[in-house]
Amino acid sequence: MPLWARLPVPVRAALLTALVLLLGACTRAPARERAPRFQGDLAGLQRVARSPLDELYRRPELDLGRTRRVLVEPVALAPDLDTGDYRYEESDLRFVQRRFRERVVAALASDFELVEEPGPGALRIRLTLTAIRSNRRPLDRGPKAPGQILSTSRGVGAAAMQVELRDAATGELLLAAADRTQGWEFSQNLNTNTTWGDAERAFDRWGRILLRLLLEAPAPEAARPGLSQQ
Repeated sequence: MPLWARLPVPVRAALLTALVLLLGACTRAPARERAPRFQGDLAGLQRVARSPLDELYRRPELDLGRTRRVLVEPVALAPDLDTGDYRYEESDLRFVQRRFRERVVAALASDFELVEEPGPGALRIRLTLTAIRSNRRPLDRGPKAPGQILSTSRGVGAAAMQVELRDAATGELLLAAADRTQGWEFSQNLNTNTTWGDAERAFDRWGRILLRLLLEAPAPEAARPGLSQQ
């Protein structure tokens, strides 16, 4: 008689249940938390129905076809920044602000001229972190390098942001978006031994999406107003 058949019925049932749960974990997508809502005035913008971001709005007549100059502002922190039950030092938050901007700049650098001052024919990108959670729980005190978490507690990281794309000369809002992303569940997460692995993965993803949005902005069907060239 096969070994399976000799097992008691309760044991077989428990093994089948464990197998189903294991298969489900292997095929499950990254966990998603509550989607953010863009905080700000969206007058004149229309929501894009299909988008890789939770929310995307753009000006209907937008034409970025000839725009190749971009100013990326320092990343801001939302006044009500969501850190869950984690409490970070200022140096930790400055670290992730800097890393977020660095990743976006790196994504755009191959196709756009990065400028430091606003001017005609340029875009201004304003990034705001609205939520952040590291893969390691921060310690309340102790010597460490900026951005380094010494705790041995491991978990799933997350980040959320909103972005505004404006005409650098006029300040007109051209595009706005909000998005939240969380790492894969713990059993499938390769970043649990890192400090900010899931957050940095989100920064890379947002940089790629911003690049694609800028490059794929359609040319005008007729004589539509574009970016200020004065």
